Amino acid sequence: MQNKDFTANEALRKTMLIDSKSLYASVESDSLGLNPLKSLLAVMCQ
Repeated sequence: MQNKDFTANEALRKTMLIDSKSLYASVESDSLGLNPLKSLLAVMCQ
């Protein structure tokens, strides 16, 4: 059995992924006047 490349016919595109919890924590730290790289902030959800 040969390995088949299922993505060979797919169009190439650039994709960007964002860790939304880390982004939210950085934005929230900044809005509180804290350094996002040094502050500790827990992001919680229901």
